[in-house]
Amino acid sequence: MRCWRRKPSIGSGRCSRSRRRRRTFPTPRVRSCGIRTRPLLEEFNAWLALAETQALPKSPLGRAITYARNQWPALLRYLDDGRLSISNNAAERALRPFADGRKNWLFFQREGGGKTAAILMSLLMTAKAAGIHPGDYFKDVLLRLSTCTDAKMLTPHGWKQHFEVEVTERRHAVLQQILGVA
Repeated sequence: MRCWRRKPSIGSGRCSRSRRRRRTFPTPRVRSCGIRTRPLLEEFNAWLALAETQALPKSPLGRAITYARNQWPALLRYLDDGRLSISNNAAERALRPFADGRKNWLFFQREGGGKTAAILMSLLMTAKAAGIHPGDYFKDVLLRLSTCTDAKMLTPHGWKQHFEVEVTERRHAVLQQILGVA
């Protein structure tokens, strides 16, 4: 049985790199990657179908082929949604602090402490993913908790939409006052 081979210069990695370089919006990305990558994936899927008939199901190759075939719809999803990447590196990087701190957080004094820590870490990572400085976000949200009636406005995405400009302007005004700039 022959392995599936492609030239290293052709493929979805190239598409992902060109996406980052161009910083295109989702619609052109879908068109661009669909044109370049879809034929490669279709060729790979055809190879998987052929290899599946030749590999033993319990062998490492057979299991890898079965896994790839089972995950096929999820693999193709990034072709239809320009916001998605074929790589999950960003998600892996976001989860790294949890893996690094796992032993540190092994014991909490109470069960509620673990739940609270999970909620705070979720808010922290969502704020970072939304491009919000976590310190600014948490400080402002803690000040607004007693007066804000709409909880959705205090989520990281809601806060960014409703309050980020105000907080940034306030910070600039304070900095100008400290520096004595008019």
